[in-house]
Amino acid sequence: MVIHIALVGKETGHIWAGLKEIIPADKLYLLHSPNTDSIKFADKARQLKKEVEKRFCETVLVKINAFEMMNILDVIDKIVSDEIKKSNYDLDTIDFAVGVTGGTNIMASGATLGAMLTGTKAYYVQDSRVGPKRKKYAEFLPIPPINIIRSLSKSHQKILQTLEKGSFEWKGEKQLGVMKNKDLEKKLKMRTSSLNSAIKELVKKRFVETERGVPVIKFKKGSADQKPIQVEERLENQMLVKITDLGRIQAKKASLRK
Repeated sequence: MVIHIALVGKETGHIWAGLKEIIPADKLYLLHSPNTDSIKFADKARQLKKEVEKRFCETVLVKINAFEMMNILDVIDKIVSDEIKKSNYDLDTIDFAVGVTGGTNIMASGATLGAMLTGTKAYYVQDSRVGPKRKKYAEFLPIPPINIIRSLSKSHQKILQTLEKGSFEWKGEKQLGVMKNKDLEKKLKMRTSSLNSAIKELVKKRFVETERGVPVIKFKKGSADQKPIQVEERLENQMLVKITDLGRIQAKKASLRK
């Protein structure tokens, strides 16, 4: 059994080549953009779905943001996870093939990274209009699956999962995935030294970023007949900790393994 995940762009010939050569194709997910004034991507995907289901297999349409790599990666991760769970874990990641041809460069990059991080196969389809005739146009990419789960301790995972749900508000603007290190300490009940050591490791692995100095508003008194005035300061002995996109992936994958 093979479940295909493919990208819908201006051209769709690559989708047919993938279905013909990487078999048996039991199900196809088509990732497509919304309609635009110049190109009706959603309409094209709907028509393609009808044609594929006549000739090959069940097809599911999934709308994506063609210019947000994390969105594409998240969509692929969810498809793979949901299908494996739905099969009562009879399916494995080897039963999926992600086509990285078509769409924007960001779509292709997101699909490639998605395949690596989910441990699925990825394939590219050569343009049949260029070069000599070939027996096959679809070829698997020699990319290794990345198992980032085993590289961190439980305390590191807890920090990432807490950060992913956390937020920091300043001057009415809320930043998601950002927390003060002191708030992390309280939430996780960790010692300052242990948390700082863990954060350093997470920074090295590019799962979090830090910013020294937490902005605060303090009230300072002027002369005896004046009201206290607001003064903006930075607490240099504290820092903001922000989860990165890679850290979000790590946190999500860890939660799926529970």
